[in-house]
Amino acid sequence: MKTKLTLFLSALILFTGCVEVTFPEPMPMNRRSLTSFPTAWQGVWTAVVTESETETITISANHIDIGGDLVLLGEKAVVRRFAGYLVMSIHFEESEGRWQIYLAKKTQGMLHVYTFDGGDEEKIAIWELVLGGESVKKVAENLIESEVKEYQLNPENNFAFRELITKGGLSSMGKYVK
Repeated sequence: MKTKLTLFLSALILFTGCVEVTFPEPMPMNRRSLTSFPTAWQGVWTAVVTESETETITISANHIDIGGDLVLLGEKAVVRRFAGYLVMSIHFEESEGRWQIYLAKKTQGMLHVYTFDGGDEEKIAIWELVLGGESVKKVAENLIESEVKEYQLNPENNFAFRELITKGGLSSMGKYVK
């Protein structure tokens, strides 16, 4: 299972860029985690626009399969409802206690998937504006190189997390249909 999570992380990093964006805990804060994905969300979702091969997301009651990479709900992967989204928080051992966040919203039979993209300067500016400079920490690979490898977003509360979403801080990962 550790290998599948590592493969999943690698695929997500390639898909969303090389700069990770992490949070201190599963989002939204202090909310109940779902024990399974809602029935209406379950099924095979196919990407609306792809460049080459067909990309699918399969959502089952207790796991999600993205192109063969399986993520099981549990201590290291939690799903919570928030502001019309399902928010999936995934903890990877390599993230040193931090969580990567993915959001999905269903509208008119279409699944929209979003994340926080550390390679998008416009989004970074929104995060800094919404959270304040002190709550957006840049982590470099090492002291010699100044290239950012991770942005650590530290919203003070769920209101701040909601502002990240509503003020345009998310990046689309794609649209899918059943």
